[in-house]
Amino acid sequence: MALLEHFGSIDRLRAASAAEIQDVPGIGPKIARELREYLCAGPGAPQT
Repeated sequence: MALLEHFGSIDRLRAASAAEIQDVPGIGPKIARELREYLCAGPGAPQT
């Protein structure tokens, strides 16, 4: 919930870098990196 409150939407969370995700209290570098990888690989992820 803190992540969505911080970013405001799942689209903004998906667009965030690992460093930006890590700015959320309680999220460390490992979790931020793994979450970023998951969001980029999941359904609805932006195609690059």
